[in-house]
Amino acid sequence: MNKPLLHLATLAVLGVSALDAAPRVGDPAPDFALDRVDGGQAALSDFEGQVVLIFFLGYS
Repeated sequence: MNKPLLHLATLAVLGVSALDAAPRVGDPAPDFALDRVDGGQAALSDFEGQVVLIFFLGYS
């Protein structure tokens, strides 16, 4: 996986893995799953070896 995307994914799950030690640069991103718009789920491990872009959109 591309290092900048790996770092982005690591930051994205930092709040989810609060019980683990803080990740360091070069550590692999922990696996996590997100709900898909079609009703299924997608895990980060499903995309191993591919470029992954995670887009968070919030409404207030």
